[in-house]
Amino acid sequence: MRLGLIGLGRIGSFHAQTLSALPDVDLVVCDAFPALAEATA
Repeated sequence: MRLGLIGLGRIGSFHAQTLSALPDVDLVVCDAFPALAEATA
């Protein structure tokens, strides 16, 4: 399954960790602050 997380906000990194831990999930993240998106990825 392919998922996209737009905007990491307060708990976005938690959501990213949870979603990326699921089997067979390809996760893409983006945020207005590229450094935050890269750190989360």
